[in-house]
Amino acid sequence: MKTILRSDFEALARVEGPCVSAYLPLTPAGRQGLGDSVRLKTALDQAEEQLLSRGCSKADIAKLMASARDLPTSDQWATRGRSLAVLLGPGSQQCLPLAIDIAEEVWCDKHFHIRPLLPLVVESDRFCLLAISQNHVRMYEGNSDELIPLQIKELPQNMEDALQAEVVDRSTRTHPAMMGGAGNRAAVFQGQGGQPDSTKTEVVDFIRLIARVVDAHLEGQTIPLILATVDEIAADWRRASSYVNTLEETVAGNPDYQSPHDLHEAAWSVLTRTFVESQQKAYREACNPRERGTVLTNLDEVLPAAALGRIETLFVDSRQPVFGEFDRETSRVESYPSGITGECDLLETAIRETILHRGRVYPMPLSPPEAASSAGQPHLVLASVRY
Repeated sequence: MKTILRSDFEALARVEGPCVSAYLPLTPAGRQGLGDSVRLKTALDQAEEQLLSRGCSKADIAKLMASARDLPTSDQWATRGRSLAVLLGPGSQQCLPLAIDIAEEVWCDKHFHIRPLLPLVVESDRFCLLAISQNHVRMYEGNSDELIPLQIKELPQNMEDALQAEVVDRSTRTHPAMMGGAGNRAAVFQGQGGQPDSTKTEVVDFIRLIARVVDAHLEGQTIPLILATVDEIAADWRRASSYVNTLEETVAGNPDYQSPHDLHEAAWSVLTRTFVESQQKAYREACNPRERGTVLTNLDEVLPAAALGRIETLFVDSRQPVFGEFDRETSRVESYPSGITGECDLLETAIRETILHRGRVYPMPLSPPEAASSAGQPHLVLASVRY
């Protein structure tokens, strides 16, 4: 799993227990990984002991654990990823292969512990890819896993098809070769794939027709659109299209020479960088509030504010827990010294309380933007407070 949708992440925060949350690093690809099944069994045995100590019956525990116990014999085990998240709770039992490295953690609580999943959260993993060359026009819809060709009836297949559809009177156009001496040549678009060069006017007409069709197809949507084309066509597209969610970064170059797999990988990389830029923008905004006193960086302040529904945006270092206790009645926060474990992860509490009160949670940038350096990094949490 490369991503988890924010809606799914927030849904996990609302599940109430008993819940098991186990996170396991797995053997790198190319090795036998015989220890992975043992590691899983050990984690589940540990969770079972915790559930028994909480008063759960053996029958209920066996029912809760069944899907995870059977995982090593399932087809899913062969594609288990770099890490594994096992989330077992009422009405929600999931074993998620993860494409990131995580530390080993096992939790049994009244809710899921979802902090390790935070770096994978995205608003949406859907995107459209528009590949344009003079020879081919293709449009796809994709996500983190696949790229699917779209069949749009009005979309021209290539430049010649587009200009014929527009019934362009080419006799009124002047080819550069007819202009006479050097220095008087009209603008020429460089050919692709060995095809003759075309006048800039023809190219602009071509792009305008594509933009008209694609804009109509995407009308009313907010899905990101990624262009795969050369820089000249990308510039023409931005002048011709009214679709506001076209990403600035493109898959540069002639897409005729890239397979659908290559296009998918390149487009997903573009989208991933866009996610990071969006999070860094939110981080800069949180670090530069409209008035003083609205940024909190201490768990003693963040947790009471989160419990009261006052946190608008929360950034959390998702890499490791902070053990301690939070008393909602007195707003008292006590952190345990390093190496002493407890039943409560204070960062998890901050995440859950923020989500339950309709706040937004993001992973703390590992390399904070320079504009935010005055906030005194590094922090475990940084929160902007609602006015």
